[in-house]
Amino acid sequence: MNPRIIHIRALCALSCLFAQIVVFAAPIAADDSERIVRMDGKAVYIPEIKLTNKVNPVATYLYIGSWIQKAKKDNIQKSLCEIDSANNSILVKSSESLLENSRTRLLTRGKAGSFLDRILWERRQATHIAFNVISDKRQPAVMEIAAESDVVLFHNGKLAGSAPAGSVLAAEGTGYLPVMLEKGANIINIKQYSDGRPRLQMSVRLDHSHDLEAAWQPQGGLLKKLIIMQRGRAGAPILEWSQQLGNFSVSLEVRDVATNTTILQRDAARQGRISDDENDNLPPGIYEAVYRFKDESASEFFVIGDSRELFAKLQNDLSKHNIDPSTKPNIEAQQRRAQILLAEKNYNIFDREWQEKLAYTLGCLASINHKLGAGEPGMIKDQAGLQIKGFVSKLDGSAQFYRLFVPASITGSGGLQAAGPGAERLATSVPSFQNGRDFVASGGLETAPPSVPMPLLVIIPTRIADRERPFIEGPVMANQREALLWAKYAQQYGFAVLWPGYRSVPEGYSYESMRIDEAIQAVARDYAIDKSRISVFGSCSAGYNAGRLISEYPNRFAAIVYDRAVFNLKATDADSSPSAKAWRETIDPVRHVLENRNLKIFVMHDDTKPPGHGEMELTTQFLEQAKTVRNDVVSYVTDQPMGVTRMDMVFDWLASCRNAHPDDIRFNIAAQAGYAGPISEIFTTPILIVKGTHATGRALQDISATSKSIRDAYGMYFHDAECAVKNDVDVTQEDIDNHSLILIGNPQSNHILEQ
Repeated sequence: MNPRIIHIRALCALSCLFAQIVVFAAPIAADDSERIVRMDGKAVYIPEIKLTNKVNPVATYLYIGSWIQKAKKDNIQKSLCEIDSANNSILVKSSESLLENSRTRLLTRGKAGSFLDRILWERRQATHIAFNVISDKRQPAVMEIAAESDVVLFHNGKLAGSAPAGSVLAAEGTGYLPVMLEKGANIINIKQYSDGRPRLQMSVRLDHSHDLEAAWQPQGGLLKKLIIMQRGRAGAPILEWSQQLGNFSVSLEVRDVATNTTILQRDAARQGRISDDENDNLPPGIYEAVYRFKDESASEFFVIGDSRELFAKLQNDLSKHNIDPSTKPNIEAQQRRAQILLAEKNYNIFDREWQEKLAYTLGCLASINHKLGAGEPGMIKDQAGLQIKGFVSKLDGSAQFYRLFVPASITGSGGLQAAGPGAERLATSVPSFQNGRDFVASGGLETAPPSVPMPLLVIIPTRIADRERPFIEGPVMANQREALLWAKYAQQYGFAVLWPGYRSVPEGYSYESMRIDEAIQAVARDYAIDKSRISVFGSCSAGYNAGRLISEYPNRFAAIVYDRAVFNLKATDADSSPSAKAWRETIDPVRHVLENRNLKIFVMHDDTKPPGHGEMELTTQFLEQAKTVRNDVVSYVTDQPMGVTRMDMVFDWLASCRNAHPDDIRFNIAAQAGYAGPISEIFTTPILIVKGTHATGRALQDISATSKSIRDAYGMYFHDAECAVKNDVDVTQEDIDNHSLILIGNPQSNHILEQ
C-alpha cells in the first residue's frame, strides 16, 4: 500500500506541539497510483475549540477528505490518516480512492453545505475531520456526533473509542464517544462512515448528561455479555464500559424476572463482576439489570444458565396454566420468537444483538408466566410496554402477529403518571435521557388503564429483500433496537405504536391494507384507542404502502407522516397499454392522499439516503404536486438539527392531529371505478377451493392434484396459512356470498359451474 501524504507546517512557534498546524493545499495529483494528495497552496489549519460552556459546539473544523470504502468493516478502528506532529504532516493510509472534489480545507458549521454539495458522494465512504480541543485541566468529556453509521474517534493519534452503526441509529442518529481530555491541546480526529453525504455536526459536552449513553453505545449495554453459560467466577455477569469516562458509576438494581422481586441493589456500581451480598454468583435464571445515572436510566435483561433449558422449563410451566383463547395467541407469539432465536441456524452466542433479543424474549415469557401464576386478571388486555402479540385472521383463520407498544400510564390530559412499582424503569437496550421520564418495555411489567383512549401510530412495513420468511421471523421483528427507540419517544408523548406486519409481500396490495386493518382492530379489542387519533408513518417504500392503505380506508386515519419516502411506484413496460395506465391512475395513492381533506400530511427529508430510502427528488416532486391540490401540507426538508430527533418532530406534530369523523369502512377504490382485478384482489376475501366431484378416473385425480397444488401454493405465499377446500356438493349460498371461489373442474365435473 502506498500512503497518501499531506504535508503540514506550523503556523508559528507554539506552546504545545499539537496546538496549531497549518496545511498548504495543492491540486490532487492526476496519477492516483502514487497515492498522494497534494495541497493547492491555500493555508488551512487545525482550528482550536476552547471549552467555555458545558456544551461546546464545534463551529470550525479541518475537513481532511473523504475516501471510498468498498469493505465496510475493513480496519474500521484504524485511522485512514495519522497526524504526525514530528514531521508536521498528515499521513493518509488508504488503498481506496479519494472522492472527486474532496479536498482538504477549513469548514465552518452552517456554511459547509455548498462545499460538501460539490463532492461526488458514493454509496459508502469514510470522512476524516480534525479539530483541537483546548482544556484547562485533565477531565472527561463526551463527543456528541451526528451520524448515520459507524463513528470512530482518535485522540492525539490514538484510538479513543467508537460507536457502531447499530448503536448510533438506536440513538436516533447520534454517536456519544467519551474521551479523557489532557490539560492543554487535544487533537481530535474523527472518522465518520456514511452512505452518501455525512452530517458533520459535533459538540464537546462536559455536562455529564450523556455519560450513560456514552458508556452504553460501544456494545449496546453495560453488561459484557447477556447470555452467561459458564460456571464458577466465569459465570458471573460483568459490568464494562470505556475507561475514558473516568470515575463514572451507576446505581444498580437487579430483579429476578420469574418472581418479580429485587434481589440486589447498589448505590454506586463500578466495572467488574456482579455478585450477591455474600459475594456469590447469582443462580441460574432470567434477570433484569436496571441502571440510573443522574437523569438517565436504562435496563437490560440477562440470562444465567443454559437458554434452551430455561426456555423448555418456561414452556412446561406455561402449559400448566388454563389459558383463555384471547390470551393464547399472544403467548404463542413470544414462544415462536424464542423458538426462532434458539433455532440452530440463528443461534449465535457471540452476536450482541442476538443476545439482547433472546434475553428479552425469555424475560417476557418469564414475566407472563409469573402473572398467570399469580392469577392476575386482564394479563393481556391491560399489559403495557413493548410486546409481540397475535390474532386469528378473518381472511383464512391463520395466526397473524404484530408488535405493539403501549405507554405505561396516561392521564386524561395526556400527561404521564407512575403506574405502580418499577414504573420508572426503562426498556432493554435504550437509555432514557429526556429529563428522567422513563418507561417500561420489558414484557408487560406494568398496567395501562384501559379506560383512557390512546392515540395510535401505525408503522407501515417496507418492502423486504427476503420474501421467504413470515413477519414474525423477518427483518422488522428482528430489529428490536429500532422498536425500543420508537417506544421510548412514544412513552414520552403518550402514544401507542403498532407494527402490523404483513401477510405476504408488503408491496401495497389491497389484502395487505386489510391485514393492517385487522391488526388495528386487534389492538382496539385489547385497549382503548382514540379512533380520531390513528395515524400512519411511512419511510422508504412504506410511503407507497401507507398511501395505498389510506386510499382503501380514507376516513380511518388522522394523519400521515412521510419520512424520506417513495410515494408511488414507477411505471413499467406492462403499464404501456391505455387500460393499464388508467388502472394505475385509479389506484394512484398520491392523488387519493392529497385529495383527502380529513387527512393531515407531514413530509420529512434531511437529505440523507440510507440504502433503499427515497431520494430528495421524490420528496420535492411530491411537495410540488401537493401545492396544486392543497396548501396545508407541513414539510421539514432540511438537515436534522443537533439535539432534535426525527421522532421528536413526528410525535410533536401528531399530538394535535385529529379526524373529526373517523370510520373503518373500506372504500375499495378499484372496484368503485369498475375494475375487477388485478388477480391479487381475490385475496381480500376468504378463499374457498371448490373441487368438482362429478368426474371419474384420471379426471378426478387431476382435480384432487390441482386442488392440493393451489392449496400448497397459497400456504407458501401466505406463510403456512391454509385456505378452505370443499366439494362442490357441499358448498352453500353463504359460502358463495362470503368467499372468493376457485373452481376446479369443468361444467360437467363441477356442480357450481353449472349455476
